[in-house]
Amino acid sequence: MCGVSKTFDRFANDNRKVDGKQARCRDCCNLVAFNRRKNFFFEEFHKAKGRTARASGIEFTITVQDIKDIWTGICPVLQIPIEYNLGLNEPNQAHLDRINPNKGYVAGNICWISSRINLLKRNATLDELQKILKYMESRLNNV
Repeated sequence: MCGVSKTFDRFANDNRKVDGKQARCRDCCNLVAFNRRKNFFFEEFHKAKGRTARASGIEFTITVQDIKDIWTGICPVLQIPIEYNLGLNEPNQAHLDRINPNKGYVAGNICWISSRINLLKRNATLDELQKILKYMESRLNNV
């Protein structure tokens, strides 16, 4: 793709090829993968999420259209813009959330939220979140 001469070590291994290397250099492969994730985000996301859900024994019956249909670009909790294809630790990174964690990825049980909110609620119960809120409100009122 780039047409730049590169050393053999700049090409990934591919056992299917006679020379044992991919036709594209690693940089070009990364660029192609990035563009695919960007241009086909929902399709790529659906494949990856389905693979991890099934490996974890979580029901996964949603379609690509299901996850496209609920995309608003806004986190419903913080009311901030969320985006896809950001870094994993970016607070505005979009995450597909199961509203009821006891149910799978099924239509009606999913929504897009920000990475920040997903991290906060990841392992917390509703009771624990309410206790945190109560604690924070009491502390703020006494300061």
